[in-house]
Amino acid sequence: MAIAVTSRPVKAKKDADKNKAELVAELDYIRKYNSRLKSVISRYERVADKKDVYRDLYHLEAQKENMESLRDELREKQKEVNVKGEELDVLDEELRVQLSELNTRDEEIAKIYKALQDSARELDEANRQKNDILESISDCFYALDRDLRFIYMNKAAEEIWGLSRDDLIGRRIEDVFAGRIDISLSKFHQVLEEQIPQHYEVYSKVIQRWGDMSVYPTRDGISVYFHDTTERRRAEEALQES
Repeated sequence: MAIAVTSRPVKAKKDADKNKAELVAELDYIRKYNSRLKSVISRYERVADKKDVYRDLYHLEAQKENMESLRDELREKQKEVNVKGEELDVLDEELRVQLSELNTRDEEIAKIYKALQDSARELDEANRQKNDILESISDCFYALDRDLRFIYMNKAAEEIWGLSRDDLIGRRIEDVFAGRIDISLSKFHQVLEEQIPQHYEVYSKVIQRWGDMSVYPTRDGISVYFHDTTERRRAEEALQES
């Protein structure tokens, strides 16, 4: 009996040691498994981090390419802007030259205009003086156009004919003095055709007096000057009779 009791504790101890060894082995396995698992997890984490980095790098590369593309576009746009700027500079220079020419022309036009105004004033003054002279002379003077219509007559002509210039301007002389100026009409047409002055003495049936006629071609027709010679002829006739 004593031998049997002694053997059971020994067996129990062996079983306990065996179980302990198995537990130690299992714990060691678990530690190694955990260590390997941590290693795998760490590796995956590093891989995941690298993927994020690669993804960021990819985005950065894409942005870099976009930036390069934008730079290229900006370079092209800058070239276009430079070309346009050069064209604008050329146009600006042309406009400046044209403006200078216009200013010069304006100055020339202003000078010409002033000269024309001065000439117009001088012409007006000359016409006024001429009219004053023609109105002041005692001889008959009048102007006719190419159709022999009155375009001017002085005060002496109004007085000699007893007619107003307002009634005669624009009318044909052959209608006003129909059948009474045949000789002068012939001379008038001759001057218009030949453009050569004519001087002759005629007896005017209109005023019943003798006179020296001078007919001159003008740009618009003819001008006629009549100087009364009646008193001179009477004196000459009286001298002859005596």
